Amino acid sequence: MTIQQIVVDAHPYQEQIFKFSGMTIRLTLRYLPTPDAWEADLYDEDQAKEIITGLQLVTGIPLLERKNLPFFLWLTDESDLDIDPVGGEDIGGRCLLYIVSKDDNTVWTQI
Repeated sequence: MTIQQIVVDAHPYQEQIFKFSGMTIRLTLRYLPTPDAWEADLYDEDQAKEIITGLQLVTGIPLLERKNLPFFLWLTDESDLDIDPVGGEDIGGRCLLYIVSKDDNTVWTQI
């Protein structure tokens, strides 16, 4: 099992490329003032194809768990209130983003 924090901040538009589970992944994050939510796009750089567009980031559930991917995303609320990110300042502060390999997804509850 591999867990890696994806270091992000509160900038309303950000993009980064990283390697995980043998894939080169481009992550794009956007803050949308209306409906006051964060969305993510994931792109597989190796296969030159979109993984997902417009994934709303919420806490408490393994995001992309049901997709045929070797990983899922997990958003934590460090305040322990399990509140989804609200306002443009929560990502990278109160809410941290992780990518977790699916080889043993029983451990995601420990994040």
